[in-house]
Amino acid sequence: MRPRPRGIPRPKHIWSKIDPKEAFTKFRNTAPVIGAGPFQVVEWKRGDHVRMKANRNYWGAAPTVDELLFTYLTNPPRWSSTR
Repeated sequence: MRPRPRGIPRPKHIWSKIDPKEAFTKFRNTAPVIGAGPFQVVEWKRGDHVRMKANRNYWGAAPTVDELLFTYLTNPPRWSSTR
């Protein structure tokens, strides 16, 4: 296993263009989302789904699946309303 990176990676080519005072109010981290985890967000449709793809450059053990799909459930299951 490779050694863990120290701290949170901060890509200079992205963050050097952003005023720190505006980072929380103006910066939009659009897909592919900046990160260093085993998966990378490749699609995010607010209120519908988030699709993630395996990050082959991840520093730790390689993911064992190629893709994850998280869907938002906005309606309670039909069986919960039956009596």
